[in-house]
Amino acid sequence: MTLFLETVAANAILASVLALIVFSLTRFVRKPPVAYWLWMLVLLKLVTPPVVQLPLKLAPAEVATSTPVRFHKESPAPAEPVFSAAEASDGGPIIPAVEIPLEADTDETIVPSASVAYSAETGIFPEAEVSTMIAPILPLENRRNTSGRTARLSWEFYFIALWSTGSVLWFALMLFRILRFERLIKRAQPASEWLQGEARHLAGQFSLRQCPNVRLVNGRVPPLLWSASRPAVVLLPTKLLDNLEPREQTMLLAHELAHFRRRDHWFRWVELLILGLYWWHPVAWWARRELQKSEEQCCDAWVLWAFPEQAKCYAQTLLNTVEFLAASRTSLPTAASGFGKVNEVKRRLEMILQNKMSRQSSWLVRIGLVLFGCVVLGTSARMIQADLPRAVVADADVAGRTANDQGVVEKKARNRAAAELDISTDSNSRVGALKKAAQRQKDANLDPLKIAVQTEIAVQTEVDVNLKAVLELVNAINAQGEE
Repeated sequence: MTLFLETVAANAILASVLALIVFSLTRFVRKPPVAYWLWMLVLLKLVTPPVVQLPLKLAPAEVATSTPVRFHKESPAPAEPVFSAAEASDGGPIIPAVEIPLEADTDETIVPSASVAYSAETGIFPEAEVSTMIAPILPLENRRNTSGRTARLSWEFYFIALWSTGSVLWFALMLFRILRFERLIKRAQPASEWLQGEARHLAGQFSLRQCPNVRLVNGRVPPLLWSASRPAVVLLPTKLLDNLEPREQTMLLAHELAHFRRRDHWFRWVELLILGLYWWHPVAWWARRELQKSEEQCCDAWVLWAFPEQAKCYAQTLLNTVEFLAASRTSLPTAASGFGKVNEVKRRLEMILQNKMSRQSSWLVRIGLVLFGCVVLGTSARMIQADLPRAVVADADVAGRTANDQGVVEKKARNRAAAELDISTDSNSRVGALKKAAQRQKDANLDPLKIAVQTEIAVQTEVDVNLKAVLELVNAINAQGEE
């Protein structure tokens, strides 16, 4: 899941950068075919898988070691050990709570909130109590990392849930609009024989293998090419045709056949898919709007190519169509290739009257676009952490292993000391041994490893003394029995 989200984020970022580059280029290169394919690359970049990944280095992360407990290199004198006022109910010793300083980057000190009693039956600390005793002194960075992983997982879950919900709603809305528009098409009537003949003539002029059917609708909809659930069909509003001259009707039909010649109805489905997946990304909507703007300009260039002397007549056709659609608020499905936005007609009229539009690019430009597309679509970014200097990493690794060994030795020493303390029957001696060890810790300012070792030595000495006294007492009793 993390790899998938990283790929999505990389594609979204690169598509945004590419959109800015394309926008800058199209301000200088005013060729509709070039602009069309450049904006198409922006859309395709959102869904293309990475083929070649370029490393994108982020800020170096903090070096983490595998230490259960980490200490200062020079630990300050610990506080006076705190002993419980009463012994444990089973006669075992009470382990004092000792303040252990954390890493140098924090002033926080963790003190165990409860004492842990030693069990004389098992000879070791119970597992649950040991984990309870060790958990409060885990390094602060480990607790932060754990909460970070939880937050990251929660963020990923909510993002995927929101993304999926939005996509499902988008596709459901598009399906509803397509089905509603299909009902409108079923009521459409075949065009006249003259209009069908004009369509066949234009299809031959545009080198089309087949000519789409031409049908008339009574609704106030823009002229469009529709190919959602049937072979492509050109839909023309009846009321608009009644207001146009025969030559203007032919040019209007030529514009829609230019969409069919360019296979724009195929790319409508690509747009629908990408917008359904990236509905949350503003660049997807921006690229789609610019793509359709360039698409309409390309179709205008095809009409001017077919009727080079009729630029003014075609401009008048656009104006009549805009006037017809001014009072219409019909929402077309994404799969429809319409006549274009009304607010974009001004720019189209300027280009038509100047008659400087090209319907196709040169072979050199096409080869350049193909090469540029292969590089852009095949390249992605892989976000990695910047490496720290080797000396820092080595020092952190050595410190981690040393601190880890200290923690293991200290834990074993505490368990063994507590086990041997239980042999003695004199509780005052046990408490006295611990007090002496704590006093030596305070006076000598030793690190935790040496403290644990000296505590063990002190306890062993007290135990040896007690054992020696017990053995002498047993020998004396045996000698009296023999007498």
